[in-house]
Amino acid sequence: MKTKITAWLAVLMLMTLMVGCGGSGGSGGSGGSTGTTVSDPTTEPTTEPTPEPTPEPTPDALPVITINGEENVTVEVGYIYTELGAEAIDNEDGILSVTITGGVDTQTPNTYVVRYSATDSADQTVEAERYVTVEENATSTATVVDLLAIYSQGSVDAYGEDTTTRIYHMIALANEVNKASEIDLKYEVAHIQQYDLDDSGNSGDVLVTVTESEEIGGIRDAHNADQIISFKMYSNDDMCGIAWLNDGGYKKYGVSNISIDCHDSVAAHELGHNMGLGHARIQNDTTPIKDYAYGWGVDSEFATIMSYASYFATNAYPKEVLVYSNPNLDCYGYACGVEIGLPEQAYAAQAIREMKEIAAGYSEL
Repeated sequence: MKTKITAWLAVLMLMTLMVGCGGSGGSGGSGGSTGTTVSDPTTEPTTEPTPEPTPEPTPDALPVITINGEENVTVEVGYIYTELGAEAIDNEDGILSVTITGGVDTQTPNTYVVRYSATDSADQTVEAERYVTVEENATSTATVVDLLAIYSQGSVDAYGEDTTTRIYHMIALANEVNKASEIDLKYEVAHIQQYDLDDSGNSGDVLVTVTESEEIGGIRDAHNADQIISFKMYSNDDMCGIAWLNDGGYKKYGVSNISIDCHDSVAAHELGHNMGLGHARIQNDTTPIKDYAYGWGVDSEFATIMSYASYFATNAYPKEVLVYSNPNLDCYGYACGVEIGLPEQAYAAQAIREMKEIAAGYSEL
């Protein structure tokens, strides 16, 4: 389980330095014979140059639209495409809003066109395009765990036609976490469909229902899926996600339940439990598959994805780092884990490496 913790901070400082230059002047006199008056010379009036008139905006000039980032982007199947958008400006109207059309399905190899358009007050429209190529990595050696993804009516009510996009995004983020953690593992969706799940029910009860359902198990087997991941709406039960801590490599317990409207990293956290991972050792609430399969964090500095950040918030709330604990990685100047064999050993990434082939073989059982 992982409660929604999002901590992002951006600070923009603009400092303007004004330098004023000033001068001082004086007058001097010259002496002459008595009775002689020396007067100031006549000063000619100073004429300032006539300022150039400010040019008026060119009427009917087209707005200018600029794509943020590259115009041609390549994404590997199953990973995240980040939309950077575009900006548009008009001589008369200033900054314009930009409309984005065209989606990218990172689960399906293809070339997708994302279109950007903006219209000014004169009803003049400008457009730009970005080409996004989604392709398989022919040289990838990653172990693939196939997922059956099912989702509730409440998910459809909330996300509409973007329901599957939302699910694919959360799973793609789990793949990004694997990659960042140096784990050669990739989750792929073997099949996705709507199913009758209790949106208002307790998440733990839903997990048990899905696990025990022969019908859902049959769907999993029909599509050669290894694990089941279900999505429903958050039901005020203080659980953004729940999963079996599969410490024995059992096919039946390769199941997790996600609150689709919680934060993006919930799926990666719960899939970690399915791989046998526990929370941080300090939480003392889980017994993982290995003595080192724990989350890790440094107080007031950071917490890895399997840790509850609130346990590391003595003086300040820590940053959530989207990696599984790994002592070979750097987290804000600290090791992201503890070497195996040390008293506080925390190397969840290694535990997943040792478990992934077992999970990838569930479909054959």
